[in-house]
Amino acid sequence: MTNGHVPRRALASGLAGVVMAVAVGATGCGDDGSGGGKITPWSAVIDGSRPSDPVLGDGAVYVAYELPNHQGRVVAMEAGSGKVRWSVPLAGLGSGTRPVVAGRTLLVNNTGGVYALNTATGETRWKYEDGIYGNIGHPGVIGETVVFGREPDGLKAVDLATGKDKGEFGEGDSYDFAPTGQGDLIIAVGSESTGVVAFDAKTFEERWRHKVASEPQQAPSVDGNVLYVNANSEGVYALDAATGDEKWHTDVSVESEAQPIVGNGTVYIGGGSTSSTELYALDAATGKVRWKSEVSGDPSKSPEVIAAGSGDTVYAGNRSRALFAFDPAKGTSKGTITLAGEPISALAASRAGVYVILRDPTGEFVLVALDGRTSAAPTGRKT
Repeated sequence: MTNGHVPRRALASGLAGVVMAVAVGATGCGDDGSGGGKITPWSAVIDGSRPSDPVLGDGAVYVAYELPNHQGRVVAMEAGSGKVRWSVPLAGLGSGTRPVVAGRTLLVNNTGGVYALNTATGETRWKYEDGIYGNIGHPGVIGETVVFGREPDGLKAVDLATGKDKGEFGEGDSYDFAPTGQGDLIIAVGSESTGVVAFDAKTFEERWRHKVASEPQQAPSVDGNVLYVNANSEGVYALDAATGDEKWHTDVSVESEAQPIVGNGTVYIGGGSTSSTELYALDAATGKVRWKSEVSGDPSKSPEVIAAGSGDTVYAGNRSRALFAFDPAKGTSKGTITLAGEPISALAASRAGVYVILRDPTGEFVLVALDGRTSAAPTGRKT
């Protein structure tokens, strides 16, 4: 996310990219348990470094971050108010940590293993320790199975309820990002030479493989029977999930490290260069550009873009200390939210609001909850 994150694991690493989450009718949006009601804006200072992207689930927002001496902490805060639900120590967190919520379980990867925490209490349900010291990729949940990459080689599958080892597969390839599922398949992305690979969810045998023109930058987004893959400077690919066949490819002419987000028949992707930053909306069925809008700020300082959708608005921004609101159908401006710091994380969005981590002028990291309006934002007060 910020300083120290290796490029393929960072969504805002100083390279051109976009991070997004679309709330209504979208693939990849979070659930804050609000039932659709608006939140009251709040903020909370994170007392560590290298915070993960915020993740929503079971009525809370979760963040993992690093502390000195290879220590770390995972915190759950009530999504509507910011009140701390629980806070637990967890060593070995860092640039590759990205939590994921599966029902009442929060999965957190660290160097050498994966922990399953109770979302209500923070208690450890189980932990899987790999036995080797190396980076563990972002965990993905496919049915009752947790799958994650093991550097330097392959994928590991464990039982979601117990953490019991189910097997390993995909040897010979390296996988950083969270695998996803579609039907009876486990789908993972690797390096440029690996591409996108589908495995049988029961036997773990390889079913198909599709190489794109550049190294995939994030896990694919799945909508129906279609995968949407970000290939950085080579644009966005839509693949048939069952066969791996290419349905369309659109070169959006921006560099991006974001996971494509799909909502209401539209794929949102953005990024930039040293001269401009732009947000694109693509037709999910054809790849045709529906609209593109420039994101204000100084692209020579920070070309990456962040974006999210909440209700009838798409928000985008870079490190210009602002989020810019756009009409999701037309791309026309709907206003601006001034922030108290630079956005450095992906956005987590729900029907109730949007969550993002800022770096304020003092260098502190602050988790901010916005209510989806363009009229006001928290100032970064400590809670």
